Amino acid sequence: MLGQMLESATLVEAKLLLGKLPAFAPVVWRLLDSGPLLALKVAGREGDRGLGGGNAMFSRIVTFTGATDVDAGVTYLQDTVVPMLHEQKGFRGVTASADRASGVLGVMSLWEAEADRDASESTMVKARQGGQRVIGGEVTVEHFEELLAELARPPAVGCSLLLQRISMDPAQVEENLDFFRREVLPRMKASPGFCAVRNMINRQTGEGMGGSLWADKASMDAWAEAAETLRQQVPRRGVTFGELSRRELVFVDLR
Repeated sequence: MLGQMLESATLVEAKLLLGKLPAFAPVVWRLLDSGPLLALKVAGREGDRGLGGGNAMFSRIVTFTGATDVDAGVTYLQDTVVPMLHEQKGFRGVTASADRASGVLGVMSLWEAEADRDASESTMVKARQGGQRVIGGEVTVEHFEELLAELARPPAVGCSLLLQRISMDPAQVEENLDFFRREVLPRMKASPGFCAVRNMINRQTGEGMGGSLWADKASMDAWAEAAETLRQQVPRRGVTFGELSRRELVFVDLR
């Protein structure tokens, strides 16, 4: 009965129900963390960012290149790093993606505030050192502000992730974001297999990254082809497109 009520509830209604039935809190939160309500929960927390879409979140992206043991890295993330992250103020989630053929493992953590992310650095640098011993390869660390996050369905291990590096004049960030929301995002969301998209930028350098999540490799590849055609049809707008990386989502822990 409770499950049926929650399946048809909005996020606000679910929270009201939680307040009226505190004894059922564990059940309610388990249901909120699965199925369609997870999308509502995450969307309610993240919103549609940029251009007045709510408070920005901040990310740290750690990339291992030349990784020799991706699976051991995922286990290390789950068993060692995630408990440490949960103790950090402002932590809001972590995902990991991999291109096994190329030996690449990327870990993205999300933070409520830039200060929270930066305050966690002394703790996380030790975790990265341990991770490098397990995973192998070289490590790079990047910091971004999240400009936009759209979620159509909950991220899940096994989804396909398309990562596009970009660079632009920092003065054109908002203008280019507006163009993306107006011209690109509707086409992306209408494409079969679309799950989510997240755009991030370093406002000082203009370097950034866009990641779109897809239900499977076929839908990811179809969008990659459509996006290339779209880029040829519209003005460059001062945006330089860099490396394109195709990966598989191998870990998800979003709060």
